[in-house]
Amino acid sequence: MKIAIIEDTRSLAKLISRKLKKSWYQTSISNSIEEFKSNILDNADLFIIDINLWDGEWFEIINWLRNVKFSKKPILIMSAYSDINNKLKWFSLWIDDYICKPIIPDELIARVWVLLKRAPDIKTREILHNGYVFDFENKELFKDGVNFYLTRRESQIIEFFLLNKGKVISKDELINSVWWKLDLLNVTFNNINVTICNTRKKIWDKFGIETLLWVWYILR
Repeated sequence: MKIAIIEDTRSLAKLISRKLKKSWYQTSISNSIEEFKSNILDNADLFIIDINLWDGEWFEIINWLRNVKFSKKPILIMSAYSDINNKLKWFSLWIDDYICKPIIPDELIARVWVLLKRAPDIKTREILHNGYVFDFENKELFKDGVNFYLTRRESQIIEFFLLNKGKVISKDELINSVWWKLDLLNVTFNNINVTICNTRKKIWDKFGIETLLWVWYILR
C-alpha cells in the first residue's frame, strides 16, 4: 500500500513516514502544495494532508484531488484544531477522517489501517486468482461455487496476500499487518506457520502461497 503525505514541517513528515514504513507501507513526502502536485503518486492508496500549509489552502489540494484528478482514494487530514464545528466542516469537504495533533503514532497507524480497509475499490471488489474468487466485502473465498468457510484469521491472511500479490512477505510483515490488534509480544512465528498450514489444508487445490527459505512467503 502506498501513502502520499503532505506536511510542511519536515521533521513531522519524516516521523510519520518512518512510522508508516515500520508497518510496511510505502510512502512519499511533499512539503508544499506545488511539490505535492508535481510528485503525486497516481497509484497512491491514501493521502495524509496537513491543513496548515505555508504555500496555500489545504482544501485546494482536496478539491484538486476530488474534482481534477477524480480520485476516490481516502483522505486523512491532520489538524491542531479539535472543536466540533471544524470537524463537521472537514467532513463536508470530501475528507474521510481526521487526526488531531500532536500525532500519536499508534492512533495514526490504526486510522490508516481502517481507511484502507474501507476503500471503495477494495471493499466492493472481487478478485480472481488461480481459479479462486475472494469477496473483499464478505471476506469469503470460493472456487467453482464452493465456499471454503475460512476463519477470520485465515481470511485476513488470504486478503493480505492478494493485496500484495507477487511481493515477498516476511513473517514480521505478516505480524504487523494481520496481527496488529493483538499484543505483538504474544505472537510468534509459530502462530504464522500454523495459520498458513491450516489455510493450505483447507484449500485443496494449490492457491499459490509459497514459502521461501522458511522465512518469507510469496503469492504467485
